[in-house]
Amino acid sequence: MRAKRFLAVFISAVLMLSALAGLFTNTSAADVVGDFTVYRTPGSYIPNEDGSEKVVAPCPGYEYSDDGFSILAPSWKDCTPFYTIQTIDKKNLKDGVYMQFRVDDYSYAGDNGADHWLAFSIWDSQNLNPGATKYGQGWIGLMYPLSGDVYSHNSTASAFTSVGKTTIEAAKDGEGRALYDLEVTCNGSDYVIAINGVVVAGLAHVNSHLDSLNSNGDFYIGVTLYTGVRNGTGDLTITKFGASKADAATPRGSDSREPEANNLVIADIVDPSTVPEGTPAMLWNAEKVSAVAGESNMTLSPKGDNSYHCAATENACEFRWVMPNSISYDGSDFPVFTMLLRDYDNDGGHFFYCAGDELVPSTATRLTWNAYEGDCDFLETETEEYVLVVIDLTDRWDGRIHQVVPGFAVDAAQDTEWDVCYMGFFRSVDEAETYAYDHLGIDGSATEAPTETPTEAPTEPVTEAPTAAPVEKSTQSAATDSETTPAETKGCTSAVGMSAVMVMVAVAAGFVLGKHR
Repeated sequence: MRAKRFLAVFISAVLMLSALAGLFTNTSAADVVGDFTVYRTPGSYIPNEDGSEKVVAPCPGYEYSDDGFSILAPSWKDCTPFYTIQTIDKKNLKDGVYMQFRVDDYSYAGDNGADHWLAFSIWDSQNLNPGATKYGQGWIGLMYPLSGDVYSHNSTASAFTSVGKTTIEAAKDGEGRALYDLEVTCNGSDYVIAINGVVVAGLAHVNSHLDSLNSNGDFYIGVTLYTGVRNGTGDLTITKFGASKADAATPRGSDSREPEANNLVIADIVDPSTVPEGTPAMLWNAEKVSAVAGESNMTLSPKGDNSYHCAATENACEFRWVMPNSISYDGSDFPVFTMLLRDYDNDGGHFFYCAGDELVPSTATRLTWNAYEGDCDFLETETEEYVLVVIDLTDRWDGRIHQVVPGFAVDAAQDTEWDVCYMGFFRSVDEAETYAYDHLGIDGSATEAPTETPTEAPTEPVTEAPTAAPVEKSTQSAATDSETTPAETKGCTSAVGMSAVMVMVAVAAGFVLGKHR
C-alpha cells in the first residue's frame, strides 16, 4: 500500500515538473504575439506596363531567433538595402499597439551623404510603398539620421505631406545598437502615437487620415529600412510586440524563409578575346530579344524574319536597348555601334550612348546622324532599300555599356514605317560592314566603297535640345532578354540575288552637347 502511495506521489511530481518545464520552454504559445513577414520595397507593388514587377532590390528572408523576428539579408551587391517588415494580419489600433525594433547593422553615409531613413507605417493594405514620391502610403515616421528627427507624414493622392517634426533620440542596448519603439494608444476617439516615449506632432492630421482609411481601427503595422549606400548593409530585428508596452513580448514562431537571389548584380566585363572576330559583342533583333526595354514612343513588332517593324507614333521617336545585368562589355573593346535599317527614307536621326559613369541618356551622350550629309548612303534594289548606320564611338566612351537609345527623325503624320533588322557592337567599322554583307548574303567586294571620309564631330556645340527629355538617373540597370551571340539565320534579307547592291554605309558623326541633367 505504502509502495503504491509513493508511486502515485512520484508520478504526480514528475508530471508537475514536466508541466513546469513545458511552461518555461514553450515558445509557440504565450510568446506568439503576432507573426511578421518581409516585403521587397517598393518594387513589389509597382507593376510595369507588361505586367511584370519593377524590382529595385532583392527581398530579404527571415527567421525567429532568440531575440525575435530577424531578417536574413540577401546580397546587396550593386544595389541598396530597401525592405519592409510588416504584420501578416491587421492589428486593432483602438486596442493599442506596441512594437520595438533593433538596428543590427546599417550603412550610414553621414548627414550629407546618401539618402537614409527608417519608417514606421500604419496602413490598411499590404500594398505598402513608403518613400516613393508618388506612392508613399500610411503614417510614416522618418528618421534623419538614426538618432535625429522624426517627421510625421501622411500620404494623400500623390505625395507626402509633412505634418510635424519631433526630435527623437535613439535608445541603445547593452551592445550599443539603436532601439526604436512605436506605441499607439487610443483615448476615446483619437490615437496618441509616440516614438521612444515622445508623442509626435501633427496628430490631428494623422488621426483624420487614419479614420478616413479605416474607422474600425484595423491596420497593418510595419517598419521600413532604406539606405542609399550602394553595396551597403541594413539589418533589423523586431524585439518586442504587443497591445501595450507592459504586455509586449518577444515574437516567436517556427517559420522562416531564405533571402532572394540578387539578380541585380552586374556581371564582370567580358574578355573581348572570347568574342569571335567578325561577330558582334551583342546583337539585337527579333529572334534574340523578346521585347524592347525602357520607354518608347513608337511601335515595334516582330515580322518573322528576325526584324522589327517600326511605326512612328510621334515625331523624332526613339526606343531603348538596355543591357541586362548578366552581360557586360566594355565600350572601348567594341566601340562601333551599327543599325541595319530597311525602307527607311527619312532625313536621319539621333543617338544616345551610355557607358561607364554615364548611366542614362543626357545631352552629353547625344549625337546625330544624317542620311543626306554623308552619314548614310541609300542604294535601291529591285524591291527594297537598306541603310547601314555605323556610329564609331572610339575615344567617346569606355567602361561597361549600359544602354543605347536610337532615335529617328520622322514625321508621324506621314504614317512613317520602316524595319530595324538588327543592332550590334563591333570592334571596328570594317568588321561592322563585313558582317552586314555576310548577313545579307552580298559580296562586299562588288560594292563600291564610299569616297567620303567619316565626318568628325564638330568642336562647337550645337544649341538644339534633345528630342526627348533625359530620364531620371538610376543606379540600377534594367534587364532584358538580349543575347550575346549573333543570329544563325540570315534575317531581314531581300529577295534579290547576289547581283543586288546593298545600301552602305555610315559614319561616326556626332554633336556632343553640353552636359545637362
